[in-house]
Parts: sequence; structure tokens; C-alpha cells
Amino acid sequence: MTTKPEDVVLSAGQEWEALTPASIDAALAWYADDAVVTLIGLSPDQPNTFRGKAQIRAWMEDLAAHDFNLKFEVREVSDDTVTTLTRTWMDWTRKAGIAPIIATEVFVIHDDKIVSETWTPSPESQAQIAAISGT
Repeated sequence: MTTKPEDVVLSAGQEWEALTPASIDAALAWYADDAVVTLIGLSPDQPNTFRGKAQIRAWMEDLAAHDFNLKFEVREVSDDTVTTLTRTWMDWTRKAGIAPIIATEVFVIHDDKIVSETWTPSPESQAQIAAISGT
């Protein structure tokens, strides 16, 4: 069965909306075994690339432990690539008064699985992150 790329992203996003330990397996089911997630613009002392389901799971578990929430909307679809406007909240962004973080995410889909995800904060959110992290 072939699912439209945007439907893969939207289905995965439903699992991410209020990420909990119970929803991690369902969210991971939308990722290829060798998927790569890259986070642009975080503090240099934080990991920014997660390769394969084991690393992605560990990252998701960390997010779930910090009351992570996400909302996104599809902005563009081009062949197997889906671009979203993404808003995220978690404990530290709420505490710092910078929630939600606004970002663009680019997903590449192959065989109904996410093979690549790249998260890049907006310039405003990047400046807020830099201001609180001292970078």
C-alpha cells in the first residue's frame, strides 16, 4: 500500500502531539529503521543528529519525560518531501517563556516511512534559544 507522503507525516504527527512513553512505539512505526533526524540550531552541547530507531527512540523518550507537545501544519508537498510549520512546547521552553518554538521541518518519505527529518527553528526562535543557552 502506498500512502501519500503528507498522510505519513500527519499520521506520525498525531502520535507526536502529546508524546508519552505509550505513544513512542506508534510514532516510531512511521520511521524507517535507518531514519535520520537532524535538529539545526540547538546548543552545541546538545546532540543534533539521531540515526536509526534506537537513537530516535532514546531522543523521543527524553522528550516525553519533559512534557513535550507538538502541533504542525503541512505547508508544501513536492514528490516525496513534505515541509511543515511546526510548533513545539516542553518544560524548558515553557519555563524560559519561549514556548512555542516555531520551526520548519522537512520530511523525506520512502515506502510509507520517514527516512529523513530535519528541524530548523525560525530566526526568532533561534535567537530565543541562543539567548537562554548563551550561544
